[in-house]
Amino acid sequence: IYDNKRGTGHIVAEHRPSELAKRADFPVSEDFVFDYLNREMRPLLLDNKNDFPESCLQKYVYQFGAKAALLIPAISQQQLMGFLTIESHQGKRPFTQSNTIFAQTVVDHMTTQIENLNLLEEALSRAQELITLNQIQAGISSVLDLSDLAQTIYEQIGRLLDNTIFLLARYQTETNEYDPILFVQDGEPVSGAPQFVPEGSPLHSLLFSQKHLIANRTHPIM
Repeated sequence: IYDNKRGTGHIVAEHRPSELAKRADFPVSEDFVFDYLNREMRPLLLDNKNDFPESCLQKYVYQFGAKAALLIPAISQQQLMGFLTIESHQGKRPFTQSNTIFAQTVVDHMTTQIENLNLLEEALSRAQELITLNQIQAGISSVLDLSDLAQTIYEQIGRLLDNTIFLLARYQTETNEYDPILFVQDGEPVSGAPQFVPEGSPLHSLLFSQKHLIANRTHPIM
């Protein structure tokens, strides 16, 4: 199965478990097999009878003690998500057309099931987020003191998001200043004085846009 974020694929199951499977990986970038399966979206038979790169045969065939390997692509939404390999220690003779069609059918069913499991996982994750949000709302609505409310918001936000650096402040339109109600960094409260917000600054624009903003080093807010 390929992990596009890491740019490599790894073995998730095999008929005869071995230590080799734990360290074997299959690159995504500039790899003959990946490029072929992703482009052609059909099985690929690797053996030493055809003009395949030696490095390709070594990675996908020889290192597993085989003489030939049939690679069946697993396609999800027109994207290559992985492949099934059927190896032969006697050359390519066992791979008949009917065998290849059967193997591709099995892989297609497997791919559909993986997609269904991913959809279920996403649905369960969204449901859990909604439950957490309802619990957060209930916890916040029962607090009447401003300091206690700030502390509750800080704790509840941490259930869903990284709150390593947390600042809750009140903006005063008359003076163009914001007054920190609660400032926490690495779990420790930090004292803060009121800060002036110049007109036209990113923070000033944020306060009047009523939209959220993701700030970083490239796009600072202060």
